[in-house]
Amino acid sequence: MAKKATTVKKKEISGGISTLFGVVELPKETEENWGDQFNIWSFVNSISESKNYVFDDNTSKDYTPFTINRAFSIHIDTLNQATLMNRFYNLDKKMQHDYYFYSVNKKVRRKKWLKKTDEEKRENKIIEDTAVVIGYNFKKTKEFLKTLSVDDRQEFVLKYVYPDSKNKH
Repeated sequence: MAKKATTVKKKEISGGISTLFGVVELPKETEENWGDQFNIWSFVNSISESKNYVFDDNTSKDYTPFTINRAFSIHIDTLNQATLMNRFYNLDKKMQHDYYFYSVNKKVRRKKWLKKTDEEKRENKIIEDTAVVIGYNFKKTKEFLKTLSVDDRQEFVLKYVYPDSKNKH
């Protein structure tokens, strides 16, 4: 019995990008608007909200996996994907982007990132400066300052960390 030769016709899409899961066609308006205004939030919005695939050779240099993981780790519905991508941190940027693009449900996600308060920033500055003076790392310095009473701590900081300072920290 002779085998019949089969021919496979390849579909060519103009303006498409080959991904791990097939070819995705790019809308004309996104190609024209990339220019100088392309930033990390374009990736986050593309993955999260729209179906526009913006990852290509021109934009791959702007893709930062750490920032993308952080952006998706603050939402409860994308926390599992972010945790998985943090576990496989050594994946190629394109593979990580494709995973997010095809696994994250499309919806508007707006949430502010947690930031340190001014008091926390001041406290960290004092701990960092004390660490430099006494030669400990941040964690050990924090433990050391916790062992001191409030008055002893203030006296130590003023006498040894900021000896020339007239204002109290």
